[in-house]
Amino acid sequence: MEESNEPCLGVDKPAPPPPPPPPPPPLPPAPLSQKPPTRKVAAVPNQPTIQAAPPSDGPNPPPFQPTYYFFYGTLTKPHILQGVLGLDSAPTPLHPAQIHHHELTAWGNYRMLIDSSNPEAVVDGYAYHVQFAEEAHKLGYYEPNAYVLTDCTIHFTDPSQGSSSSPPVVEGKTFKYAGDAAALREGRFDRVLWERQMGRPWPLRRQQGGTPE
Repeated sequence: MEESNEPCLGVDKPAPPPPPPPPPPPLPPAPLSQKPPTRKVAAVPNQPTIQAAPPSDGPNPPPFQPTYYFFYGTLTKPHILQGVLGLDSAPTPLHPAQIHHHELTAWGNYRMLIDSSNPEAVVDGYAYHVQFAEEAHKLGYYEPNAYVLTDCTIHFTDPSQGSSSSPPVVEGKTFKYAGDAAALREGRFDRVLWERQMGRPWPLRRQQGGTPE
């Protein structure tokens, strides 16, 4: 007997399967890290507030006083001194003068003023009256850092500055060698001047027997 392919009347169809459950809700975001609350500390009573002091430029420099400068090198030439000071005409007057207990020695093409152990040592030059701070600054800028401005006693040899038997003596300024005078006199390396010009101390390994670069 053959089976019939026609559906049987009166028989219910099977129910479809239920839908899948909905996806779970998303997890809540992780809590952000928070800094612990800052505890406010009450100010200590009866304590004044301390504030930083304003920056200070240090004590005010003393006012400039007109001073005689003793020149012994290129500044003894009026046209050079005129150019250094920016004057409209040649500086006048330049007074013939001397300083004692000093001597001149060569530093390349320049002559350098150093102390002398000879009590009779004399250096001839000229004295110029610097009357303004601007002139003093220009003179200091003209001279390289191989020189240092120092005090000196100036002996005028110009009779117009006094009697011929007793020319005046004034305290003034001059530019002297800033390094080791003994090293300059002996023609050897001057570590003092090297440190001054380089702005740093001589390397330790050099101090232990090396030679200068």
